[in-house]
Amino acid sequence: MPQLQVRDDDGGRDVAQIPPVDTEQERRYGRVAGTLGLLSVVATFAALPIGASDVGRQAGAANDRTFLLDVGGSGGGQVAALVLRSLGLLLVIAIAVFFYRAIKGRNPAHSGLIAVAGSVSAVIIVACTVYTFFQVRDIGREFVDSGPRTLDRAQDLLEAGRQESTRRVVNVVQGLAGLAFGVWVSLTSLEAMRVGLLTRFLGVFGIGAGLASAVGIPVAPALFIAWIGSLATLAVGYWPGGRPPAWDSGRAVSWDEADAMERSARTARREEREAR
Repeated sequence: MPQLQVRDDDGGRDVAQIPPVDTEQERRYGRVAGTLGLLSVVATFAALPIGASDVGRQAGAANDRTFLLDVGGSGGGQVAALVLRSLGLLLVIAIAVFFYRAIKGRNPAHSGLIAVAGSVSAVIIVACTVYTFFQVRDIGREFVDSGPRTLDRAQDLLEAGRQESTRRVVNVVQGLAGLAFGVWVSLTSLEAMRVGLLTRFLGVFGIGAGLASAVGIPVAPALFIAWIGSLATLAVGYWPGGRPPAWDSGRAVSWDEADAMERSARTARREEREAR
């Protein structure tokens, strides 16, 4: 488990010498960023029923043919779902910027490249997703509007689309952007955990979610949504049992110090009850 390591860029100051963060200003920014982060989660979930409602139930087993029949026959619902998914990912940039500022204020050595990687990769993923969606939708409409609606033709059309030069470049770029995005999730979790902004559990969970996103594990989107929702809740100012003490202190708080503070608080509450 990584320990708290906070140094200035020149290595000349330790944790105690770093000026504390303006927590009031951070709370104001946090409420805005956290609200946008929660809206990201809402938009992502809202896209699911909207997209599903616009897809017809084709007869037969699910295959390339039924897929193209669904896509080619879809209307504005699929576009609306795409907009919501894209919006949900772009809103994550607010969380990336806010947590960069929060970590940087407690650890001046924190690199801005981490937040840049997360923000830029989110934009690239959205752009690639939009391109792929409309390319596949055009293939689906070609399949529905003309020619035989056979499985072989559906497979040929989809394979031709995958081999199209622009699509191949887009796939490579999207894969690299997904890798960068996963690295951002993991590094943000690690650095936020080191300065005490995240609990051990949430920090380790975020590292795992980032790794899952980087390698494209199917469960990665669900893990990411849970992670971003948790960070947004912390940014707004709430957490079950209270936020870690680094938020209120405006400085980095090691895990040992946080544990000691919690023990002292429990002792004070117990003594107060006994004195009544």
